[in-house]
Amino acid sequence: MPSRKKKPAQLELAPPAAPAMPHPQLPLGGARGVQLSLEGADFAAVEAAVAELKARFGTRFAVLSRRTGRNRSILRISATLLVRVDDALDAGAGLPKQ
Repeated sequence: MPSRKKKPAQLELAPPAAPAMPHPQLPLGGARGVQLSLEGADFAAVEAAVAELKARFGTRFAVLSRRTGRNRSILRISATLLVRVDDALDAGAGLPKQ
């Protein structure tokens, strides 16, 4: 009768010793980066959303990482979008006042 393998010990995460330093910011000539996170169980739909954003924004949109969930049932894509301050102000002008 074959013997069963033991499960590995549970990993324990310790808090960082010191707060993480923010990443240095590049001078982008008035452009600001916005971080996006796209997530879904339908891998094709998530990839299609990324393709749409890339087609819409071109070089201003970049994928930073692609990861799957624990059971490989969810796809998470982290991306960034460069936005000019003028565009952000124009977008904010259309918001209703509260």
